[in-house]
Amino acid sequence: MLTVVALFFAVVVYARVPTMVGVGVYDVRAEYSDASGLYPKAMVTYQGVKVGEVAELEVGDGGATAVLRIDDEHDIPATVVAELHSTSAIGEQYVDLVPAPEGAADPEQSTSLADGDVIPVDRTVEMPQITPVLESVNDLLESVPRERTRRVLDQVDEGLGGSGPDLASTIEDADESPQHRAGEIGRHDVLDQDRPAGPGHPAGVAKHDSWLRAVPCVLHR
Repeated sequence: MLTVVALFFAVVVYARVPTMVGVGVYDVRAEYSDASGLYPKAMVTYQGVKVGEVAELEVGDGGATAVLRIDDEHDIPATVVAELHSTSAIGEQYVDLVPAPEGAADPEQSTSLADGDVIPVDRTVEMPQITPVLESVNDLLESVPRERTRRVLDQVDEGLGGSGPDLASTIEDADESPQHRAGEIGRHDVLDQDRPAGPGHPAGVAKHDSWLRAVPCVLHR
């Protein structure tokens, strides 16, 4: 009998039945003019700590209201700002409760959030939509004449004179520790005496000086 009772309580706790029936939690409503991308079960955090989840999302003509179900153990100021954030550029959104700026607190308001409180739309921040940004980038790329871009790339390829591998090696060397590069200085000095001058050497720069001067002209055609 004792085993059955223990198993029953374990199942109840694991399934979070008390939370589902409103035990040990309180609900706060956050009003948004646009909550696109926010869904029920999304996280609710306060100063980087998960304090609850979005229990429900009500969509209306004037915007959306998210019902935030917060655990009783967390004492959160009533003046917080409910910001929408994303776990990544295209990841799921969540609600982050951020303390209000200095002087923005209402002295007539209770000190902590309580069941039934409402975070008005002027204290919520929507998530910037990625679609307009992508459209702007696409419009920018389409505004660049392809023929001019191809001409510039051809000039760059000609100016590099096949030194792409050398440039890649230079970038890799830049990531190495200063101690390792210091140990390699002597060896590189010896090798450079027998290596033909490339675009990265003074002689190479002088050789391609006319190409370097021509790039600005190409860009302004």
